[in-house]
Amino acid sequence: MTAPTPDRRGADHVEVIRSEQRLVTGVERRVSGRVRIAKRVVTEERTVTVTVRREELVVEHLPADPTTDAAGTTAVAPAPHGTDAVLTFVLSEEVPQVSVRSVPRERVSAYVDRVTTLEVLTDDVAHERVEVDVEDLRDRR
Repeated sequence: MTAPTPDRRGADHVEVIRSEQRLVTGVERRVSGRVRIAKRVVTEERTVTVTVRREELVVEHLPADPTTDAAGTTAVAPAPHGTDAVLTFVLSEEVPQVSVRSVPRERVSAYVDRVTTLEVLTDDVAHERVEVDVEDLRDRR
């Protein structure tokens, strides 16, 4: 309560300032966590099956008919007597090989998404009331 303040309403004028509390909201930014993103190499054993081919020499012994063989085809003329006939065959085979190469599989990206939500805050507030008690001195007689 304040002391009487003179103004144009008269010397007996008194003012009282009534106050009330209000909820004042705000936000505070703080660190809620840290995230590290790292690539890690994991090695695992893989087994694959590969088809390979090779050549083998097959020697057939056929009857010695100088003009045709059993299948009816013309036989090779015999080498002249006293000379060595040498036939040379080059055989080949496939050899399995394995190599490792890196290929792109997927692209991983990361970003920070800001999500806005509403939170309800509740607290007690007080306010002042002005009460005027009038005492009638006339009735005290």
